[in-house]
Formats: sequence, C-alpha cells, structure tokens
Amino acid sequence: MRLFWNSSKLYQWQVASKREVFSIDSPPPTVSGYLHIGHVFSYSHTDFIARFKRMCGYNVFYSPGFDDNGLPTERLIEKEYNIAAHTVGKSDFIKKCSETIVKFHEQFKILLNIVGFTYDWNFQYSTISEKIQRLSQISFIRLYQKGIIYRKEAPVFWDHVDQTAISQAEIEDKEFVGKMYELAFLIDSDKQNNITIATTRPEMLYACKAVLVHPEDQRYETLVGKLCIVPISQHKVSIIKDESVDMQKGTGAVMCCTFGDTQDIEWWRTHQFTCTSVITKKGLMENSGLLNGMKIKVARSKILELLEAEGVIKNVMEVVQYVKCAERSGTPLEIIVTQQWYINVMQYKDVLMSQVHKINWYPEHMRIRAEQWIENLNQDWCISRQRYFGISFPVWYSKKVGEEGKVILADETQLPLEPSKNLPYGYEKDDVIPDSDVMDTWVTSTLSPQINAALLEITEPAIFPFSLRTQAHEIIRTWAFGTIAQSLFHENSIPWHNIMISGWCLGKNHEKMSKSKGNIIDPLVELKTHGADAIRYWAATAPLGTDISYSDDIIKDAKRFLTKLFHATKFCSQHLENMTVAPSNIENSLSIGEVEETYDIWLLSELLSLTKSVFQHYNNFDYCHAMRAVSDFFWKIFCDYYIEIVKGRAYSYHGTKAGNSAALTMYYTISTIIKLIAPITPYIAEEIFQKIILRNAKEKSNALNHDLSLFSVHSHDAFPKYIIEMKEFITNNDITISESLNVINIVRKFRSEHKIAMNKMMQKIILHTDLAFPKSLIDDLTNVLCTEQLVINNDSLKETHNSEIYKTNHITICIFQ
Repeated sequence: MRLFWNSSKLYQWQVASKREVFSIDSPPPTVSGYLHIGHVFSYSHTDFIARFKRMCGYNVFYSPGFDDNGLPTERLIEKEYNIAAHTVGKSDFIKKCSETIVKFHEQFKILLNIVGFTYDWNFQYSTISEKIQRLSQISFIRLYQKGIIYRKEAPVFWDHVDQTAISQAEIEDKEFVGKMYELAFLIDSDKQNNITIATTRPEMLYACKAVLVHPEDQRYETLVGKLCIVPISQHKVSIIKDESVDMQKGTGAVMCCTFGDTQDIEWWRTHQFTCTSVITKKGLMENSGLLNGMKIKVARSKILELLEAEGVIKNVMEVVQYVKCAERSGTPLEIIVTQQWYINVMQYKDVLMSQVHKINWYPEHMRIRAEQWIENLNQDWCISRQRYFGISFPVWYSKKVGEEGKVILADETQLPLEPSKNLPYGYEKDDVIPDSDVMDTWVTSTLSPQINAALLEITEPAIFPFSLRTQAHEIIRTWAFGTIAQSLFHENSIPWHNIMISGWCLGKNHEKMSKSKGNIIDPLVELKTHGADAIRYWAATAPLGTDISYSDDIIKDAKRFLTKLFHATKFCSQHLENMTVAPSNIENSLSIGEVEETYDIWLLSELLSLTKSVFQHYNNFDYCHAMRAVSDFFWKIFCDYYIEIVKGRAYSYHGTKAGNSAALTMYYTISTIIKLIAPITPYIAEEIFQKIILRNAKEKSNALNHDLSLFSVHSHDAFPKYIIEMKEFITNNDITISESLNVINIVRKFRSEHKIAMNKMMQKIILHTDLAFPKSLIDDLTNVLCTEQLVINNDSLKETHNSEIYKTNHITICIFQ
C-alpha cells in the first residue's frame, strides 16, 4: 500500500492547487535515540487529522522534521561512542554528531513510513541544516535589533553534569526528603546572645550576605540592624527586615546566600547585596576555606562536622523538599552568575497571555497549563548554552580601542556562519572575540511555523498562521509557549489557529515512557507482530490530553475489529451482482427511491446520523470519539442486527427489487464505514477499498457500460458527504424498529438459554401489539427469527398454550418451539 500511496503522490503538497489550505505544524522528533511506541502513539494523532482533512478536500501541508541539535543529540553521541564531548574537542565532536544523525534520520523515516504517516517528504527539514541555521541566526539578529534579545551577567540555573546553563522551562521540581538545620549566629561577638536561623544548605555559609526576619516578627524586633557572625566563615552580616520571610517556617529567621535558591536571587536584587560565588561550574566548592575543591555533598558533610564541633547546631529536622533539577540529566541545579543571552519574555507576559486566548485549545482545559506557565514566569528566557553541537550566535565582541566589549552582529548576507571561523565586515582576526556559545535547541524548534513557511518558498496560498499545531502536554511550557512568543515577536500574530494536545504513553510502571526510565517498547517489534492498523487503533482509544498505557487487550480488540471488517466487506461484496444500478451512480439511486425496504431505510438513516457525528468529531480533532462511534455502529447496528436481518433477503431475492435494495444498502453502508475509519486504520481501509469494493464495483460498472476510475480511499474529497437528504431516509417507524430489535434480542436469548441453534427453525412466534408492522419488515423479521410462522395481531392474547411469553414496552411475545 505504501508503494501505491507514494506513486500516486497523494500526500504531496499541491503548489498550484486552488483547494483550501490546511497546514499542520507537527512535532519534529528529537534525535536523542531510537523512537519508541510512545512516539508512534502521539504522532498517530496528527496523522489521523491530516488524513481526514485531505479526504475532506483540503490541500494539506504536513511536513516531517528532525530536531537534531543541542544537548539531547550531544548526549546521544556521547553514549553511542562512549565519549565525553569536552574530551574529544569541539571540531571532532561536531563531526561525529553530523555523521551519526544521518543514520537516525533514516531509521526514523523507515519507522514513520511503516506506521503510515502521510508526510510530504519533499519538505523534510533538519534543525541543524544550513538553511535552518540561517533562519535561526536571522531571527536572533532581528530580535536583538528590536531590543527583545539581550546579553547580561546574571544568576542562572546551571547543570554541572551537562556543563551548561538551562532555562526555566527545562527545569522540573523533584521531591526529596532532606534535613533542616537550625544554626546559632552570635550577635556582635556576644557569646550569650545569638539568633537561630534555619537552613537546608549549610555548605553555603561562606556566601551568606544577611540574616532576614519579618518586620512583624516580635521575636527579633530588638535584633534588627545589629550584626551577627556567620559560623565557620566568621564574617559579619546584618540582620534586616523583609516582608517575604515566612514567620511560620523554621525559626522565622533565614540567611540569604548567593545563591541557594530563587528566593535568594530576589533578596539579592531587592537589597543590592554583593555576590560571592561558592560553587563552580563543575559543581565544586570555591571561596569556602577548608571546603574548597570538594563536591557539594562532601562539603555539606564536612561543614556539619565543623558546626557540630563548635556546638552551633541547635536542632535538626527531617523535611520534604522540592528541589529544582535538570529535566535532561536529572541532577539538582545550582544558581551561579554567568554571562548569558536572554529573550525578554517577562515584559510581554500580558500580551503573551492574550495570544494564548486567541488560540483554540483541544482539549480546552490544556489552555490552563499555558496560562499558569505564563503567570508563574519569574525570569526571562535564557537561550544560550555552553555546548558544542548547536547553532552559533552570529556575534563577536570588539577588542578595538574605544569599543571594547561592543557586540558586533554578522551581516545577514554572511549567514549561516560560525563566528570562530568567520569575521564581521570591517574587522580583522585580532580585533574581535567570537561568541563561543550555541543557541538552546528550543530557540530553533519554536520557529517551526517560520521554518515550514520558508521551506515552501512561496507566499500564496498562505499557510501562516498554521491551521493546527499538534504536540504532547509536557512541552506546553517549552514548544507551545516558545512558538507563541516567537510568532508574536516576528509576525505580531498567533502561530496557529488551533492546538491539539496529546497525552503520554505510559510504561508498565504507569510512568511516562522514556529511554532514561528503561520502560520503552520497541515499535518495530509491535508493528511486525500486530500491524500498523492495530497500533494506530490503540493510539486512537486515548482521548486528547489523556495518558494511556500500551495495552495488549486493546490490540486484541483492534485485530478482532479489523478481521471482522474485512470479512463483513467480503460478505457484502457477494451481493453486488444483485444490484441493478452501477456503483458509480449509487448515491443518485439511493435518493430516487431504489431503497424502500423498511430495515434498509432505517439503516441508511442511522448511517447518515453516524456520518454527521463522525465528521463533527474529526473536525473537532476528537479522533477518539470518531473511532468509537464507527466501531459501535459497525458491531452493534451493522453486524449484530442489519446483516443478520437482511441476509435471507439478500440470498433469496436475487434480482428482485427487495434484493437490490439490500445490496445497495450494504454496498453503500460498508463503503461509508470504510471511509469513516480510513484516517485511523489506513492500510485495511485501502486494501478493502481497492481489492473488494472498487474491484467489484468496477466489474459491475463495466458490465453496465459505466466508467469508474480507480482511486484511493484517502483521496481528496473521499470523505462521505451529506448527499442524501435526511428527510428521504427518516422513517416514521422508529418505535416499530426499536421494538422489532428488542424482539430479536429476546428470541436470541431464548435460543441461547434453551440451547437451540440460531439457525434451527422455530414453529411459530406471535407478536401481540398495537404497532403497525409493514410487510417488508415482517418478511425480514421472519427470516432473522428463523421461524416457520410469524403472526402479528392486536387481539387479546390467544394461543398461549405451550408457548413462552415475554414482554417489551409495546409487544407481548409468544414463542412456540
């Protein structure tokens, strides 16, 4: 099927098309290792919508990308070669990265194609490619010129394992059980007078700048303004007031250090303290006397020994702490002062919040996560990283006399470039210092709408803002927020009209599936064992934004559904020869009265309601309820009732109007079901459509001198339309139909309880009812009940002897064996 789809060029963007555009900003998989079943899960959701929109006649733009620069890729290469980037050297390490990512691109592409994703590979992109490097560097220059990007020396979260600064969005709070230490600080060298502070970071004593108390805390009212002596370091600091101190926490007196946590940063800024750095970029102590050169945990143990010896530890309590850790390495972060590049998002928080409200969120409650993220932002976006494999800042710093330190931007005509290998216009090598940092990979990937627009290299038809962004919920704070910010700063626009949020795929331990947790499932193994449609069916069972575990039971249900779908279509196709009209004219035939049997009219009425419902579900990006509706209709209405009801008529009334009505109804219904489920299970839908429905339809059409061209079930305009007028197929016998179905259920249950085969002929069944049963319904009902005689009357109960009696709301049923 993939060869057929590729050769048909069905999924290619149609440059000159006049069709309405539906553009998808889809997530480029991060080149950080092999893709697992969780990637297949979330990417399937995007493909469901791409296929649906294409079948509805849209010119769908759906491009594949690879996010292959930055820390995740570096960690992959370090693992692949068992090396550390800093020991190899920048040039050699970048070479290894560039060579290795090509292998992963090909592996990703193979997997994505097997699953049946309908990307247009003509627009494949890589975030480390020269074209995207140029776009990212242009973005940087223009935002710098607007004053939105700036560089400064400031406290920043530092990952001493990966040796880089990281942004607020790359941090996760982890819960630890730690200890709170109450330490006595002497007042003015008076051994009889002290203030007891509470801290969880005693190793930070050498960086202590002040002791803070709340202005209304009467315990310390007489101590404010005095000096106290920091134990071990023996330097003096002031006791000062600050309203942000929590009087109920610890002793109500705290020390401000540079920097133990984010609160220290706020106090440092508010009170304009000096800064003493006590932790290096490598996670070792400095400016800390005997602690110098020690790792942080070792230093903590050592200083506790010293404090214990001095007798200043007054109390130790076990506490639950929420420690800020690096999302990638998992290590606790330190706050150190460095020179970094920032995007000014704090100034635009209100505008960014308004942009969030201009976008339609699916599900709606996911909007709250974006709102909360913006509300809780407390720092600008740090976008520089001290790594190797990334996009360089197109910047140098002047050494010329009179302009020392001046920021020199590259000319856009020079891009892309590496500052260490190029020079700015008008400067010599000895005149400048090249910037050695690289951009945070999110800085590039959040330009994905601009990247895709640039790939098209056309302005009409416009695809910006995009129709849809799809992504998982954990990257709302990074990818979604960053893209909204970038589009505001560059386009003064929202990036997309709609955003569709998927949940996580969970491992057997009910944690998010990830390579680092060792709970991943290899999708290639599952695809080989079960097939792509079964995996996609499983992916569709999770509503938007909902986490789900990989389920063998759901896979079994999927395979049962797919098998039944194939066999039901085979059965229906046997009766095409009964049709007196060509399948190419079937919808006209339906609308002019070729179908007039009661159960056929009823089924088409139900089918029309289903089609409208499924269309609305897909249109609201609710693939889950679309699939449920199709599956329920197929099993409960079409297979359990309709096929069994008309089977006798289809076989017995060959060539008659009644037989033709059944054939028409079966053909149209199964064709519609196949099209409705096609976005989710594309392989079986295409196989059934090509090998059964279209082949038989073509033979029938040719026999009747009608031309029918072969096309894909996924073609433009293939999704079922509301061609049939609802009034043509609404029956006034709704109660009669529902009650007849109740009769069928009761008789089936009777046979099962009495161990009577479903195909064994019953003697007689009498239905006492005031309902009017049309003759066509009575004929079909007699066949499906497998009874020699079906009597329907509204007389008082007669002939009940030797019968078993059952009742519905409107019918009394007498069954004679």
